[in-house]
Amino acid sequence: MAYLSGRYQSAWETYLPNRARLAGAFREFDPIFCAWVITKHTEFRDFDAAETLAREMLAWLDEVRDRFQPEVRARLQMAYANIALARDDRPRAKALYERIVADSDFAGTRGQMDAELSIADVDTRDGNYDKAIERLQQLARRKHSYLQTEAAYHMALVRYAQEEYAEARDQLAGVFVLTPDHAEGRILEGRVNLKLKKLEQPTDIDLGERIGKKYILPGQPIRVRLVDQNLAVVRKATEIEIRAWTDSGDEEFLTLSAFGDSKTTFKGQLPTALGQAKPRDNVLQVLGKDRAHYAFSDRFAEIQKIEFNDPYTLLVATNAELYVSSGAILTQEQREAQALEQIIRKRMGPAEAGEPAVPLSTVRQEDQIKPGNPIHVRVVDPDRGETPGKDRIAVRVATSSGDAIEAFELVETGEYSGVFEGAVPTEPAQATAHASDSPEASEANFTISKKDYPAWVGLPKVSQNRPKSLCVDLNDNVALGKMNVAAGEQGRKLKSFLVQTSFNGRDFTTVGSWPEAFTPWNGQATVTFARFETAATADEPGPMPTPISVGDFRNYFEQGYLRQGQPKVSAPLKDVSVRWDYTLGGQGPALGLDANKRTRRYY
Repeated sequence: MAYLSGRYQSAWETYLPNRARLAGAFREFDPIFCAWVITKHTEFRDFDAAETLAREMLAWLDEVRDRFQPEVRARLQMAYANIALARDDRPRAKALYERIVADSDFAGTRGQMDAELSIADVDTRDGNYDKAIERLQQLARRKHSYLQTEAAYHMALVRYAQEEYAEARDQLAGVFVLTPDHAEGRILEGRVNLKLKKLEQPTDIDLGERIGKKYILPGQPIRVRLVDQNLAVVRKATEIEIRAWTDSGDEEFLTLSAFGDSKTTFKGQLPTALGQAKPRDNVLQVLGKDRAHYAFSDRFAEIQKIEFNDPYTLLVATNAELYVSSGAILTQEQREAQALEQIIRKRMGPAEAGEPAVPLSTVRQEDQIKPGNPIHVRVVDPDRGETPGKDRIAVRVATSSGDAIEAFELVETGEYSGVFEGAVPTEPAQATAHASDSPEASEANFTISKKDYPAWVGLPKVSQNRPKSLCVDLNDNVALGKMNVAAGEQGRKLKSFLVQTSFNGRDFTTVGSWPEAFTPWNGQATVTFARFETAATADEPGPMPTPISVGDFRNYFEQGYLRQGQPKVSAPLKDVSVRWDYTLGGQGPALGLDANKRTRRYY
């Protein structure tokens, strides 16, 4: 629980005396926690312990691949690759990072983003600065706040390695605009300032010097500092009055007081908020795209005889957050509470069998949508609240199948809220069809069209593409209808066919056949044999990939054997322990098996 509550030091201290338990029962723990443990071992240069746990975790995740989200698997692979980088085995580390980037399952995950950034880091360490800069520039162009921030930070690392410290400082300025409290960026900023001999680089807004900040984040205070080493401004004053105002009409005054015992440094701050202007309430209200100005108050400038009192200007800018869900969109606090509850329930084990069933709609993952239900969208972007009324923004919505809405309008939930919401309506996509091959003017989609199109006919046998297949994707989970198959084409006698269904387009299950009637499995222990060709022959288009996983073997027994033109036989099991030779209890001849020990083309 120490890890879940963010007390990482306590979690590490608790783990160390119990590390043997994790090594023997890591399957019972959250994989994210295991990835954190691997990272900690790597930080303390205990590489053997880190690599042992990482290898075991990755091997296990390959066995239960469907149980964990791609983000989890990507995080573990990143932890494993970071071990090689910490050992300074940069070629191996880069190869592992590139494997993560190339894996389409990890597309859009934080782990894949970190892998791309790490490749740039390796190139920087190897002195391949041009490659690193090119990759980081490509990453910075993506519309993702995390990537833009980290790309700017890693670009600063490249400039620092090239001893271009001024350019590194400029890159860090971009980092702090996006993420003001970027911890690693602040550390690098200190190193850059040391190189530039700027030991007193300000982090707040300065008066009388170069401006330190250019943007206001509504809700965060404006901090102002004045350093007057010669007392040319302060003279005998003990306080300094500053006037702040906005283009939207607010005006506030704040007082700078002496900082500690110093007589030359004065500091003060003014709260800010997104909302309607309320002058003289000690809070500077701003709108999106607003501009705030500050300078010495006219009264103070007149008393202190300050001749040049040009104002400084700040712009309102915030990062946007996008939330999409098939159900109600939760707040950040609700999301954290839900994640904690899921972890606790997972540790407690499966639910009792007697618990009442609940509708699927109440437990459906938020990234799954039933066609016909709306997709709820929320954008949190305070600086888009540009007027006193409810503002509107547009987002682009697109599907992987090609449909898109170029500008879907979201409406602000309230005045000055900076939160925009909307519900994108959906409807089931129309069914589509594709076939193994088609002659000209005969498309697979003709088979499911209401119009009177020509029938689909496969190419002649000489095409070598057999068995022929026609696949209809209903794009929905609905009951099957009826389809009439006519085999009256001259020279195209229909010998047999199977009807198969699939939920994912990869794993198919036979539900009907002809001329042999399909018989569902009756639950009896049965073994199925099929011959598998390991190389192409003159009669086949090419070799098939060798089955490796259980799913590969299952798909081969469902349809792969047909594509190779191989026989398949089944035999009941009378005992849990059986042995067969090439005769397979009398079934061997049907597969073409014989006593020739030189036979190598099947197993």
